[in-house]
Amino acid sequence: MSRATLAMYAFCILLAAPNTWAHHSATAYDLKRTVALKGVLKELNFENPHVNLILDVKGDDGKIVSYRIEGNPPGWFRQAGIRRADFDKGIGQPVTVDVHPSKDGAPIGYFQKITFADGTYLRFADVTQ
Repeated sequence: MSRATLAMYAFCILLAAPNTWAHHSATAYDLKRTVALKGVLKELNFENPHVNLILDVKGDDGKIVSYRIEGNPPGWFRQAGIRRADFDKGIGQPVTVDVHPSKDGAPIGYFQKITFADGTYLRFADVTQ
């Protein structure tokens, strides 16, 4: 391999590295707090790069706010024995999702646990560990 080719590969890797680090950052979330959000599980996106839930939560003013709740990648869930089908009973139903909330008050969070109406739950890895 020539030096020019090697230099080009190194340059491309250096350009991509900040985007990779930024993508996996949890800096948007308050990792010192956990909040229980009660609402209706509207949608589940069990896709890379992260599993996302859309939770419709009724605010104090009666208006519905859609929260985007981010989780680990689907591969992590599969290794933990959790499949997309495990969430199906919650779609369209009331659930409680424990999250690390957004630092700036935006309707987003990093989830820890989802409890279904029948009392069963799925627990997720804590990003602080």
